[in-house]
Amino acid sequence: MARKKFLLLQSNPMFLNTLDDISQYDNVVIYHKKRVSKNRLVNLLFNIHNSGKIQKYVELPFKGIWDRLLFNKLLKTFSPDYIVFTVSWYSDHLLKYFRNNCANSKIIFRFTDKIANGLGKNYIPKIKSIGEEYDGVLVYSQEDAERFGFTYHSVGYSVVDKDRLMPTKCYDVVFVGAEKGRIDKIREAYQKFTSAGLSCFFYVTRVKGDDRKDDGIIYADHGMSFMEYLSYVYSAKCLFELVQYGSTGRTFRMMEAIMYNKLLITNCPEISESGYYDPRYVQLFEDVSEIEARFVTDAPEVVDYHYRGDFSPKKVLEFIELTWK
Repeated sequence: MARKKFLLLQSNPMFLNTLDDISQYDNVVIYHKKRVSKNRLVNLLFNIHNSGKIQKYVELPFKGIWDRLLFNKLLKTFSPDYIVFTVSWYSDHLLKYFRNNCANSKIIFRFTDKIANGLGKNYIPKIKSIGEEYDGVLVYSQEDAERFGFTYHSVGYSVVDKDRLMPTKCYDVVFVGAEKGRIDKIREAYQKFTSAGLSCFFYVTRVKGDDRKDDGIIYADHGMSFMEYLSYVYSAKCLFELVQYGSTGRTFRMMEAIMYNKLLITNCPEISESGYYDPRYVQLFEDVSEIEARFVTDAPEVVDYHYRGDFSPKKVLEFIELTWK
């Protein structure tokens, strides 16, 4: 485990659970964007004032007041060696606050998705500023690392105790994700699996009304909670993954398959370089037409990758400590 002190500013709600490995350490303090305080009213006011949806239309004033309210008390007793920002915490005033109050801290900016997805359209000026203003930039995508000269490291992921999950039906193949221009390929895979007699749970969001069909796929208006999603993963026989074109780097589906010993059908080539690749458990494809459904029907009764804890967020902190001394 890393020896230095870390202040982690997290954004994605799933990290409320996937940072379990480090959440109880004395040298780690985690602020989740959705739960900045134990006081529900404070959380509500903070998230309204800092809402990304509102910011699309108008920039609300006086956001800097939260910097002092959230962190002044903490910094009286906790002096972080590293402060790690994620996208939703990005702001000039907060960076300035930490520069003024934590002069000896190294401030790292971390992307947990592709840079273009995290910063949105016209992201080039923003990423240039981030590269100049922060002491280091850690990216999720190897492609982004090579393009912008940043440092690559995958997202950390703790194994979640099964006792925290909810009971769900066991399916042969599970896919949960946003459409992102992939609906035709998602449907093609679904039809291939169901035609082979496999039970499937395909839950797809962001599909336009005109594109929805009565074909057995669940076209949802909202994403499911992380713990509900993980419950389907835990009960599944096989996880199906279809990464976006140009996406590189270790994926959550890949880590979940390995950590929870699930079959994996994926077009993410990083699995073959992970040290866990086993063709008995992983079917790697380039196009959905190449998928063989019998990979699931003829799979070994026991799947065991012999996971060694490589994906733990502890490894991420150790990497930061070694990289930015």
